[in-house]
Amino acid sequence: MTPSARELIDARHLLVKFQDDDGRLFVEAQEQLQPVHGLTSEAVAQVTVLETVQ
Repeated sequence: MTPSARELIDARHLLVKFQDDDGRLFVEAQEQLQPVHGLTSEAVAQVTVLETVQ
């Protein structure tokens, strides 16, 4: 993102969402992308799914 675009976004208190190839949404927070819910922009909990092998 260009410095002028970043300045405009910060001045207007806008939130930019980024979408990856799998359709997950992220927002930039502290120089990193954080996963968020698509409708609420609330943080999404990281869930680990474990499979048992019999």
